[in-house]
Amino acid sequence: MSEQQDAMQDIARQVRIALDGGDISSFSDLLDPNVRWGAPDAEQPTCRNRDQVLTWYRRGRESGVRPA
Repeated sequence: MSEQQDAMQDIARQVRIALDGGDISSFSDLLDPNVRWGAPDAEQPTCRNRDQVLTWYRRGRESGVRPA
């Protein structure tokens, strides 16, 4: 496996740990400040920066939604 693939797998592992544990600060550290986040088929992303993604994620957790 290439170094790039190893790095991507490490990032994916860190994301999974942050999401599974509900650790918003760990999740925040993994997001680019200008991240775009939304459904793959959406014309426009739902979120257009880190703060919007974190707000979306917090609301989901507060309403009982957990990552699959």
